[in-house]
Amino acid sequence: MRYLSGVFILLALFSCTGNTKKRTVKKIKQSAIQETIKSIPFSEQSRDRLNGYWKHLHRATGYTGVSMFAFNDSIYFWSAGLADSATELNPEMPMQIASISKTFCATACMILNSKGKLKLTDTLRQFYPELPYYNITVEQMLSHCSGLPEYTWFTDVYWHDSLGPLNNYDLIALMALEKPEAYFTPGKRHQYCNTNFVLLASIIEKISGISYPEFLQKNIFHPLGMRQTKVLPPDFPVRDYEVKGHYGDGRVFPFHYQDGTYGDKNIVSTVLDLYRFYLALRDNKLFPDSIKNEMFRVRFPNARRGTGYALGWRVRKTEKETWMFHSGWWHGFRTNMYFSLEENKFAVTLCNRLSGGFIPGQTIVALFDENEWNAMHKSRKGKAKLYSESEE
Repeated sequence: MRYLSGVFILLALFSCTGNTKKRTVKKIKQSAIQETIKSIPFSEQSRDRLNGYWKHLHRATGYTGVSMFAFNDSIYFWSAGLADSATELNPEMPMQIASISKTFCATACMILNSKGKLKLTDTLRQFYPELPYYNITVEQMLSHCSGLPEYTWFTDVYWHDSLGPLNNYDLIALMALEKPEAYFTPGKRHQYCNTNFVLLASIIEKISGISYPEFLQKNIFHPLGMRQTKVLPPDFPVRDYEVKGHYGDGRVFPFHYQDGTYGDKNIVSTVLDLYRFYLALRDNKLFPDSIKNEMFRVRFPNARRGTGYALGWRVRKTEKETWMFHSGWWHGFRTNMYFSLEENKFAVTLCNRLSGGFIPGQTIVALFDENEWNAMHKSRKGKAKLYSESEE
């Protein structure tokens, strides 16, 4: 295994091809990369801090995956572990990003909103009148306050692996037929629910007249040069992709019928492509600043955690800055994506093994700042936050 940092992998920004076949990562001389890409590596102190954390996490827990931290023109990479039984992970490999996928679904909704094709006040029954859920708006679905039932729970009663993948339209038909009960009156409270984003992806298809994978490819992935990013179709479960999700003991996660839905998950991407996505949002390449501000506006704050939920995005406020983020978990994959609204700071961690837990936001934020890192690391509470067994 290797620990990769600085500009040694920066050539991947220009060399991603979309080919998912096994390949050997060539070593590139640092001087050649510096001539091609005008970027500077993290300071030695910052590299030592980041390397120290990832090495500690890997040795202590068996954590495997790929991470990228960017601050202004400085970029840092780290990777360790295997994509499958024989192939070493590297930052160019597309990986299941789990619920980070929801940020793309929300962005797609806001693209339609910016074009006047979708209002936040539009209701679910405008698009799917057969569903027995009234007065649920697009905004409530995007902010997880719709009260819709969680499909990852109720579908076990009606579906199983022998029936094959459950896709979005199977789920809609199932909900129309079986009418699983809503959890609460729309807008009364916040409760994270994957069903919201499966239905939102299907609404995008109804409005656009093309499939959800096609819509993201046409409006986000292709324009931003995200050549390694795609939505997996229902008949191509993520377990068949190059990077496999693993249990803590190294076994590969088997097929599960819920692998077939998209909107809530099932985007594969690389750390570099996710960085491109961040840059496009930062620079308002997809829609005006006013639309972005509406997407990032907190609907439900969580005072206890110091976070909140906007439209498809979580928000964390510190004394110095505001961070937009989302984490994810799906069948062996644990993921985080963070960026600051005030400074050019970006971080993404993609893990493909259920060991080592989630990387808490407090840890990601502190890794950018020596003083914050030292203060957290010296406190007993901070040490417990180096990794967590629960998702934020």
